[in-house]
Amino acid sequence: MSHFAGVGVGRQVSSLCIVDEAGAVCLERTVAFEIEEIAVSIRRFADQVEGVALETGRSRRPCRARSTRPIVATRAA
Repeated sequence: MSHFAGVGVGRQVSSLCIVDEAGAVCLERTVAFEIEEIAVSIRRFADQVEGVALETGRSRRPCRARSTRPIVATRAA
């Protein structure tokens, strides 16, 4: 089953959410603002995640550099 990850990157913490293709929440968590913290939190879904929505400001370049999946970057309103 396909999964999609949403990451809201803040200055001190990041919010993570992974949903399956039916929209069921599989993971919802707040972690420290560290790329490695985000990676560790979603690692068990790595083979299933088809895309990532990344809501961030200036921090998206390091995230894109480490991703092996398509990333759609958005900005908070």
